[in-house]
Amino acid sequence: MNLHRLALPIYLLALRVSRNSGKFVAHVRPLAEHFDSSRPVVWRAISDLKESGFFILTRSGKETFEASEYQVLTHKQWTAEHPNQCREKFELGFDDKAATDELGRHLYGISGGHQITFRNHRLAWYRKQKPLTDADIEAEFREWFPRHAAIQKAGSKKWEKSVDYQFGAHLVLVAAERGRSLAVAVD
Repeated sequence: MNLHRLALPIYLLALRVSRNSGKFVAHVRPLAEHFDSSRPVVWRAISDLKESGFFILTRSGKETFEASEYQVLTHKQWTAEHPNQCREKFELGFDDKAATDELGRHLYGISGGHQITFRNHRLAWYRKQKPLTDADIEAEFREWFPRHAAIQKAGSKKWEKSVDYQFGAHLVLVAAERGRSLAVAVD
């Protein structure tokens, strides 16, 4: 099964969006804008997810020219329905031990599915940067990562391997600046 390169980021987004409702409405135009891609490319990725069984069509919008609605299967649900069809282990962007650490999962999700590993010792380092909270760290990554990725993609092919360290170094500076701001405000 060879999925389109955009299938994984769309799947991860759909999985998050459908977590509570169990539904994902696939609006192709906004997805294309979100992933900085074309509508035919997004449509191909959605079709691949549907053909592979990760997306189950629950309402077609074809006749009414509306977006289609899908049930998004988790990997566990998919493997139950497709036994022995998972060909290779996919390495998530966080340690197996960190899979229970929401910060690692959230940062990986914010990255849009890039192969970035957020290991436990890096997450601990991020959290030592006071006065930053997990929410602050996520917000900072959401702002920092797109700029960093755009700059790095032009250079090294292996830029994703150092993102966790470079982001940590960025957080050290941010925490120091916020700490100074708090000290000035108290004085």
